[in-house]
Amino acid sequence: MLSIYITGRDLVELPMRAGQFFKFRFLTRELWWQVHPFSLSAAPNGRHLRITVKQVGDYTRSLSGLRPGTRVILDGPHGIFTSVRRRKPRALLIAGGIGITPLRALIEEMPQRKNSVTLLYRARTWDDVLFRDELDQLVAARGGVVHYIVGRRGREVHPQPLAPGFLARSVPDLKERDVFVCGPREMVGEVLGSLRALRVPPAQVHCERFAFLT
Repeated sequence: MLSIYITGRDLVELPMRAGQFFKFRFLTRELWWQVHPFSLSAAPNGRHLRITVKQVGDYTRSLSGLRPGTRVILDGPHGIFTSVRRRKPRALLIAGGIGITPLRALIEEMPQRKNSVTLLYRARTWDDVLFRDELDQLVAARGGVVHYIVGRRGREVHPQPLAPGFLARSVPDLKERDVFVCGPREMVGEVLGSLRALRVPPAQVHCERFAFLT
């Protein structure tokens, strides 16, 4: 995984929120002609933007060659996957893989109240878990808990690790929370089905589906 920090003049003037994304064009000889979307992986602070990339192919691997001072063109911010949509004082965040990036930023923006945040983080291996120390600290500061669901289906974890029964046991007050879901399309579909089965009001459910860059 690679985190990239972008600085610039008047960043504080950009009307951006945690959970949103930008389209990035890095102005190097190899990359200038490509534009790709990345979510912020930390809440905007007016000093820099942070994105975090899973290096799985030629483009994402090439980002490790960026040098300090490389110019970048931003298009954005885009998206409505933000805390502005919240209706309840508490939130449940459900992440799959690299889908943790906008959720990690959202947690940082949420108020530090007792039991205000619960995070369920699904990953195939512990090497796929990002920001573990940051997540533990951010959620603990909000009096919440992180559930890491790590392993292969049917072997290390249940064949349906995000089934209705598991969600109900892990988060008994689920219907009293906003639910933010971000991850691969299949995982998001599974979670939305579980939330419907548990009759969580649709207005409290907010989702973002991730496609993986190569």
